[in-house]
Amino acid sequence: MERELEKANKKYLELRKIIEEYLDENVKAPAFDTIEKDFQAQDRIANILLLLQTTVDCIKKQGLDFDKSYLKQLSKPEIDKRIYVLEEFIRTNYLSQEVKENLKSDSSRKYLLVYLSRELNWVAISVLSASYISAYILMRSIFELLVGIATIKTGSMRKRINDISFFSEEERKQIYRIWQDLSGWAHPYHKWIKEVCPIFISHKTMYHPKLCIQSLKKLEKIIDILLVIALEKFEIDKQNVLNKVTTYRIDTSNFPFFHSRYAENPNIH
Repeated sequence: MERELEKANKKYLELRKIIEEYLDENVKAPAFDTIEKDFQAQDRIANILLLLQTTVDCIKKQGLDFDKSYLKQLSKPEIDKRIYVLEEFIRTNYLSQEVKENLKSDSSRKYLLVYLSRELNWVAISVLSASYISAYILMRSIFELLVGIATIKTGSMRKRINDISFFSEEERKQIYRIWQDLSGWAHPYHKWIKEVCPIFISHKTMYHPKLCIQSLKKLEKIIDILLVIALEKFEIDKQNVLNKVTTYRIDTSNFPFFHSRYAENPNIH
């Protein structure tokens, strides 16, 4: 029995060493390379993570649980029917299919923020460790998730984006262009081959200044969209975000949708 335990422990240590070496080579080394060679990238990632954490925390604590923009579109008979169905649910405590459907359609979908936060953190890690293709693939999925939070409209991505009323027409065009660019990374026949493979085909994972800054700019656009959704759809207190911006001297010009609406404080750049 003791010999078996020794063998098991030896195998565990061997596997741990293999995994540690793999992480050192493929995650830690390129991450430290990025930090050493590009302080600006490190600073931008830190700002992104600060804004992400602040925004998600505010939505969880303060954000509306119901979709106000959707409910405003309903006719009075539809609203009256919803009120009646909910009153019956409260009176009988019977969760009918109609109640379930109403609760689902009326929800602001705050629960999706759990997924959003985790995956955005992984994007930051991917950029930091020079896994640029992985970062883009994740951002495409996150973009779709954000649109799904912003509107319950179905159909093409263009139709869904055009249904988000709190963005201007020009902003919706810009957002759709972001989607088109991210979609180019979904398949390995265009963006991968033309933009990344010529650089990395003969090298290990490593920091690349152009790919790094491009990835960060795209990530900032995703965070910019999230900020506006948080403030417009979930109606969080903008001062919580502005306080973080002021404290850490975050350059809001990297977040133009947010900047044009909320960065009117003269202390904010």
